[in-house]
Amino acid sequence: MSEPIYAHENGWELDIIAGEQRRRLWCQITLIDKYTMVLEQNSWIASAFGRHHQAYLDVLLRLGIALAEDARFHGVRWYTSDELRTQASGASLPVES
Repeated sequence: MSEPIYAHENGWELDIIAGEQRRRLWCQITLIDKYTMVLEQNSWIASAFGRHHQAYLDVLLRLGIALAEDARFHGVRWYTSDELRTQASGASLPVES
């Protein structure tokens, strides 16, 4: 994982290297009404075929479990990029285990 970079009005950004194939994931944490964390896999192949790499899914699952187990975090909701700016209620976990 890289050191967080202050991105001014966009909050903080960092890169996460995950999985045996060392996939690069990009993360941004921003305060927009509530704290929002965006985690993206930077893969044109995944975008073209509309599916996520297993390393990305594993990071989401582990992050979801860790946040659920930590009392400092409550009311965490998970959204796809299409749901984020809608009235969708979000999911309680990022992915099914």
